[in-house]
Amino acid sequence: MNFLLSFIIFMGCASLHAADGDQLSFSKKWRTAQTQKNSLLCVGLDPTVSTEGKLEWCLKIIKEVSPSAAAIKVNYHFVRDLQPEAVKRIAEEIRQQGMVSILDVKIADIGSTNKSGLLCCKPFDAITYCPFPGNIAETVTEAHTQGLGVFTLVLMSNPEFAETKSFKNEKGQTYSESLAEKATKFKSDGIVIGAPSPGNHITKEEIESIKKLYPSGLILVPGVGAQGGDEKLLIENWERNVIINVGRAIINDANPSQKAKEFQDLFNQQLPHKE
Repeated sequence: MNFLLSFIIFMGCASLHAADGDQLSFSKKWRTAQTQKNSLLCVGLDPTVSTEGKLEWCLKIIKEVSPSAAAIKVNYHFVRDLQPEAVKRIAEEIRQQGMVSILDVKIADIGSTNKSGLLCCKPFDAITYCPFPGNIAETVTEAHTQGLGVFTLVLMSNPEFAETKSFKNEKGQTYSESLAEKATKFKSDGIVIGAPSPGNHITKEEIESIKKLYPSGLILVPGVGAQGGDEKLLIENWERNVIINVGRAIINDANPSQKAKEFQDLFNQQLPHKE
């Protein structure tokens, strides 16, 4: 029996929130966690340890960073080797520590295949979605039916995306602008925008353009920390709707708890002060 099928059978129709009838939207869950933790920090969990010790390692990191983080993003491809029960345990621990959980699975298919794939994500609060097939409305609708939030990939920072983003539609919008507009239209809970840096192609003008098309949703920002990205422009435009992911710079540090606190403070210092 393959991993996906066994995961679906194990999870059935249950989710972390189904037992207590909690049907809050992901944005409300994020705002609750963000307020309680006073944090924009999301810790990226990309475990490279052996399968035998991976679950324990993940649980240890989650507990250590929980005082300073409001979210954990679990890279699906780094936990595929774990049994479904272990992955569910990771999601449960994130929730127990008062954080929201994002499964970075980058689901990218259509119809019943997407529906089946979403079933195995249900222990988590939200997933990442690659909109290459163009079915944003379908994916968001199905995910919401299953109690999952959706982060649509809009502006990636990898060098190869520089060409992809430049393609324009009949309205003259770039690919990223078109995705941002559709994310608003079809009520995607959030979008993914890579953190700009001197070494990548993301510009201030692009971010400001996307802000006009996607003004009030959540922004998941990878690329800060080891990759050298700068979160300032994202915070300036979306303020507390920004979920800033930091992975290796925290999880590979000798003191993940202290490093998470440093990033928490750094991000909070950039927020506008309330009068």
